[in-house]
Amino acid sequence: MKKKLYAFLLSAFLVTTSTFAVDLTSGLKLHYTFDDVTDVAVPDASGNGFVATLMGAAAVAEGKTGQAVNLLAVEDYVAIPEGVLSDVTDFTFACWVNLNTINYWGRVFDFGSGEATNLFMAPIDGHFKFVIKKDAEVGEQAISSSIKIDAGQWAHVAVTGSYNELGEGTVKFYVNGALAGTSETFTSTPASMGVTTQNYLGKSQYPDPTINGKIDDFRVYNRALSQEDLMVMNGYPIELINAYNAFTIGNTTDVKENLVLPTTAGTDGVTVAWTTSDSLVVEKDGTIHRLDRFRAAATLTATMSYIVGTDTTSVVKMFDVVVYPINDPVEIVATWNFLDDNIKREDGVTTVTDEVSGYTATCVGGADIVPIGTDEVFNVLSLGTAGGQYLNLGEE
Repeated sequence: MKKKLYAFLLSAFLVTTSTFAVDLTSGLKLHYTFDDVTDVAVPDASGNGFVATLMGAAAVAEGKTGQAVNLLAVEDYVAIPEGVLSDVTDFTFACWVNLNTINYWGRVFDFGSGEATNLFMAPIDGHFKFVIKKDAEVGEQAISSSIKIDAGQWAHVAVTGSYNELGEGTVKFYVNGALAGTSETFTSTPASMGVTTQNYLGKSQYPDPTINGKIDDFRVYNRALSQEDLMVMNGYPIELINAYNAFTIGNTTDVKENLVLPTTAGTDGVTVAWTTSDSLVVEKDGTIHRLDRFRAAATLTATMSYIVGTDTTSVVKMFDVVVYPINDPVEIVATWNFLDDNIKREDGVTTVTDEVSGYTATCVGGADIVPIGTDEVFNVLSLGTAGGQYLNLGEE
């Protein structure tokens, strides 16, 4: 079922557009569709022979398309052969998930040889996290998704990595085809872990909880797929993909005027609905609110939708907005230098005013401002050995 679906999608894109090239076959290292499971054997649709094994009570169930694997308990997982990633530098991991509950450290997948060496994806609080831990010395290199998924719904999650000749990696997170995070701090690669001996779907190298849900169409590539590739994998119509690629709202850095937020995109009937992470910075209609002296940031999310017949397909695109202050911004927010003129003692309470913004801090729990020195005297914050002594900087 899945093979026919993706073959149809690919041929449709090759025929109807020349704006980008789509390739879902090159570099395919491993592919579990779960459509042709025999007993406990999960065939590798990539043709590379990495046949997996259902463990515990893992079983096939209704999937996103065709069948998926259903993993409900810690003992239920899919065991993947050793060495799958030993020659994988650039990479893509992609699959559909439908989680009954969001179990913080449950694993979608985990390739490794124990707690010291592993590569995994976990749902955390619905914002997925991807980690490569080459060894204990290098430690974890991680990226998290800015897009949250909900329990009880199918979601497509993917992470890609590409490395330059210096070994510097750019890793990207995608949720339902939308870019949900970028990190340029990776140096560890899947291959840098060597031949991993404990490779799983739904199981952790650590004593973590079950993933408690379904996984479908799990893929590993030895290259970084493009966003267009992943959008095709999601089944998005070409009209929506073209509108998504071209959609912009202009400059969103140091914004001084209200933004114009379109409600349509392109010429094919794609509609756009907006939400904001902070309406005190920028509202969903583009109205901005400027502070006196400080920049403020928020994220605008455009949900782009396209209707084919009775089916509506949607994808989100996010824009980070920085609103410029009314007056030129100051780099230093506050400076408490404890000069005599800035210190006030009243009713047993010592307060000190900062030099930049006039904010008031209060000594708490016996903390105090005291002079030190002989030839030259300075006022300093004095904290005793008793607990609960500190300088409260206020809420402003």
